[in-house]
Amino acid sequence: SSTASTLAFSRQAAAEPERAREWAYAAVVSNVILQVRVAAILWLAGGPLLGGSGAALALMTAAGAVYARALRPEPRQEGPMPAPKLGNPLRLTAAIQFGLLFAAVRFLARAAVALYGSSGTLASSAVGGSVDVDAIVFSLAGLLREGRIEAGLAVWCLLVALAANAVLKTALAWSIAGRRFARVLIGAFAVMIAAALAWTAARA
Repeated sequence: SSTASTLAFSRQAAAEPERAREWAYAAVVSNVILQVRVAAILWLAGGPLLGGSGAALALMTAAGAVYARALRPEPRQEGPMPAPKLGNPLRLTAAIQFGLLFAAVRFLARAAVALYGSSGTLASSAVGGSVDVDAIVFSLAGLLREGRIEAGLAVWCLLVALAANAVLKTALAWSIAGRRFARVLIGAFAVMIAAALAWTAARA
């Protein structure tokens, strides 16, 4: 996941401060790719949410790619960067943990809709998105497909989930690799979220 890769790159930057810019670049790229993964999840989930949010996701990807291109470091003569240890995502323990988390986020999203309506959906998207974007994306797609929430609200909830996830990853990166590393991530998240907000403002 992008959270796991961001943490791994943060640890590498803390261990190799002379290569902090390169690890920050790698972290930015992994988070730019997140929008593409979200679009793929929405396509698999089915329903109209991909059509409603596809342009925003595309703009976020484009803005993040431009930022990453400007950040791209020059090749070093010492050789390629070592691959960080991300762990094996196919381990049974990891799969069980993901399944439990996925079920918990889906339950939270549906309970929030039933109890608190639109405000509950936004809140659950922020909480669930900060922990696991994939689960809240599936939940939002299902809620919209079943007619439990409106299309405009579903798009806003998706953006809130992505923003909350960005906040958590930035905080974790700051605590591990320091302010300079985190500031690079803040810049990337800022341009991507700004692109999405500009799109929503243009639609209004």
